[in-house]
Amino acid sequence: MFSFFQRKYFLVDYLEGLTDFHNHILPGLDDGAKDVSESKALLNKFSEFGVTKFVCTPHVMGDYYPNTPEKIEKAHNILKNELSIIDVKNIEIKAAAEYMMDQAFLELIEKENLLSLNGNRVLVEMSYFQPPMNLNQILFQLQTKQYKPVLAHPERYA
Repeated sequence: MFSFFQRKYFLVDYLEGLTDFHNHILPGLDDGAKDVSESKALLNKFSEFGVTKFVCTPHVMGDYYPNTPEKIEKAHNILKNELSIIDVKNIEIKAAAEYMMDQAFLELIEKENLLSLNGNRVLVEMSYFQPPMNLNQILFQLQTKQYKPVLAHPERYA
């Protein structure tokens, strides 16, 4: 039966306990947070909605965002230390990466130098206009090394 007094649910009502595993919160690495204060502001806003667990995934994109596991871990540690200084206990952050599927990515797969979301899942993206010419080779190498690709922005691909 229809009722005007029935509670309406919105997306924000379902975010409590969610882990955000695709974000650009780590400071100074890509087109996301420019510094630690922006990182903290983003984390605070998310926590208002009940999102307190994060797997931070800065871009790794050839020469455009040449992030390495070392650079990502350094930014991750800076942010974790800042959160411990201000005594934030309810926010949990881990580090991974969002990889552009290009020739540089193929080389990283060969070196087995990937930051995964969890276990062997790797966040990947490609051009929205066309897949890379060597897409099959990239997917084959990922599978050979036991990685499972997780496609970022699946809604954007034709």
